[in-house]
Amino acid sequence: MSDEKRPPVSTRGGDDGTTTLLGAGRISKHDARIIVLGDVDEASSFIGLARAESDGDVAELLIGLQRLLYRVMGDVAMPEEENAVGESDLKYLDAALEEWRDRTEIPNEFVIPGETRLPLKRVIALPASRHAPGV
Repeated sequence: MSDEKRPPVSTRGGDDGTTTLLGAGRISKHDARIIVLGDVDEASSFIGLARAESDGDVAELLIGLQRLLYRVMGDVAMPEEENAVGESDLKYLDAALEEWRDRTEIPNEFVIPGETRLPLKRVIALPASRHAPGV
């Protein structure tokens, strides 16, 4: 492929502290929506790492969560549009939590990270849960 057909790796367009958000034009990289989108994307990336090391029911659950997070990101990016995430998604999450709680032995004490990588999910997902209510 010739260089003229390949898009640049870096456009330098964000060097002024702004970024493009779908149809919203240029907005500050410190805009609450950009922060939440980064938080959710980071959580989805970690779920992808966990999914890569999983199979069967666990992998199916994780890909479902990633797909849901992509829809959440769309809702955050385009607040003027009808929400892609709705009541049925919340019911799906509630049911999944109940099912996996019943299938998983949950310790009665604080889990010290290190036995598996999954405790990192708390650290990675918490920023999104703190920042999202303000968006």
